[in-house]
Amino acid sequence: MRIGLKAKLLVGFGIMVVMITALGLFGLLQMNQINEKSTEIASNWLPSVETVNRINTATSDLRIAELQHLTLTDEAAMREWSGNVDATMASIAELRATYEKLISSPEEQALYDDFAKKYDAYLVQHQRGFSLSSSNQNDMALQVYNGEALKLFNEFSATLLKLVDLNSGGAAVGSAQGDELFSLSSTLVI
Repeated sequence: MRIGLKAKLLVGFGIMVVMITALGLFGLLQMNQINEKSTEIASNWLPSVETVNRINTATSDLRIAELQHLTLTDEAAMREWSGNVDATMASIAELRATYEKLISSPEEQALYDDFAKKYDAYLVQHQRGFSLSSSNQNDMALQVYNGEALKLFNEFSATLLKLVDLNSGGAAVGSAQGDELFSLSSTLVI
């Protein structure tokens, strides 16, 4: 039995359609994986870096406000700075709540737990120092702020920087994986 030209063309055309369909599906799957990597970077890693940096800045602002409070003797000015301190602490609490939702690995959770423990201990020292400062016992308040409070501040600030590095590294890995997927896909399609 001899196959006619029409049948050969139909078979050839059918094979081409199957190959083009397979190539299209492969391309879509690879684009989906690349999209997942870019979404991971945009929705987790970069917001984490930004939020941790904002926490770090806010805790530094808290430290500045505490020390500024030490320089005041006027009750009205002290109340105003107390309000600034309260607002800064509320901002830190909001930023922490935002960041806690972004934690995506056990290593990141462990670092954050270390920060939280040290920051909570710092708040105890903050209350002591701020109470002394509010009653104009500034020398004693300064001892608190420059003693255990400063040690805790430096430790949790270092932990925050480790969190920034961890999340920046995660973004870099996600970007590299996306580049690798793109390169592999391009090669296979070609």
